[in-house]
Amino acid sequence: MRLKYNFIACFACILLIHVYLHIDNGLYLNRTLRSSAVKTEFRKAVFHPQNERPPISRIGGAGENTVFLLGVFSTVLSSKDAVRRQLIRDTYLSYGNDPRICSLRDYIQWKDEKSFHASICKVLYTFVIGGAAADENGDHFRSDRPLLIPPKNDIDEEYDCTYLNIRENMNGGKSNAWWKYSAIIAESYDIDYIAKVDSDTMLSMPHFIDFMITDLPPYPYNVRTYGGNMLYNKHKTQRGHMYAAGQFVFFSRDMASFISDDKLDRIRLKENKTGVLESKSIIAEDFDTGTLAWMHPYPLKIIFMNQRVPWIHHVKEESKWKKFWEETDGIIPVSRVVGRFELRVEPGEWRLKYDKRNKN
Repeated sequence: MRLKYNFIACFACILLIHVYLHIDNGLYLNRTLRSSAVKTEFRKAVFHPQNERPPISRIGGAGENTVFLLGVFSTVLSSKDAVRRQLIRDTYLSYGNDPRICSLRDYIQWKDEKSFHASICKVLYTFVIGGAAADENGDHFRSDRPLLIPPKNDIDEEYDCTYLNIRENMNGGKSNAWWKYSAIIAESYDIDYIAKVDSDTMLSMPHFIDFMITDLPPYPYNVRTYGGNMLYNKHKTQRGHMYAAGQFVFFSRDMASFISDDKLDRIRLKENKTGVLESKSIIAEDFDTGTLAWMHPYPLKIIFMNQRVPWIHHVKEESKWKKFWEETDGIIPVSRVVGRFELRVEPGEWRLKYDKRNKN
C-alpha cells in the first residue's frame, strides 16, 4: 500500500514540474514577444510596404463575382478638372491594364449587348459632374426632373462622365443626386456596391480589388452595408453617430436606394439637425449621408476601413500625384487610421514616415 502511495506522489510531482515548466515557457515567450526588439521586427514584417502587396489575381473569395461602381466626383468648372480626370485615367484606373476595370458606359453597353466583357468587368467607374445651370437648385428630392442632363454646349462630352441634372456644388445635394441615380442603375445592371470618391483620392487598385474579393460579397448577401473611413465628432455629433468621410464612402445598392428614397424626408432631417448636438451645426454632405443611413430600421453592416485604408487623400497638386505614383509603382502603402483622417505624407517622405509610424 505504501508503494502505491509513493508511486502516486511521484507521479503528481512529475505532473506539477511539467505544468510549471509549461507555464514558465509561456511566460518567457510572452515576455519575449513583448520586448521592444521583437515587437519592432514583428511590425516591420507585418506592415512593411513590400509585404502589403496583395495577390492581385486572388480567386475563391466571397466577393469573387462582386461588381463595384466608383463614382469619382469631378467638375467642369476649370481646365484643371479635365487634367485631373485624365491623370486618374492614366494611373489607378488603368493599373496593370486590368480587364476587370472598365467605365460605367462600357459596362452598360456590354450588358445590353449580352457581351462576355460584362462578366469580366468588376470595378466600374464614372466621373460624376453637376451639369445643370448654376441657378438650378435641389437634389431631386420629390422632384420629377430628369436625373441626367446633356453637357452644356461649350463643354466637350467625355465618354466616361455622368452629367447629373444638378448645379455643381460641394454640400448642396450633389451626393444625394448621385446616390439616387446610381441606385437605379445598380438595380438595373446587377451592380452590388456604389461609392462616392473624391478626385484628390489616389486609390491603390490592387489593394482595393483584394479587399473587394476578400470582404465584399455580392447582393443579396450584402444588404444594409455602409463602409469607409468612419469618423465620430464628439464635439458636434450625438453619441454613437458615426459617418464615413467623403474621400471614399460606399453603400450596398439597397442602402443607396434607401438614403435617396423620397419617403425619407432628408430635408426635414437636415433642418432639425438630426444627429447633431444642440447649438451645434455641421455643413457636410458626408455627415448628412451618415444621418440618413442610420435612419434604417434594421441593423447596418458597417465596414470599418480605418485599420486598412487603401488610398491616399488630399493629393491636390498634379506634380505630387505623379510623384506618389512613380515612387509607389501604383501600390499605395496602406495606412492605419483610428477615427481621424490619414496622415498626410509628402512625396519622397512616405517610406520614412511609414517605418517611423510602425517601428514601435
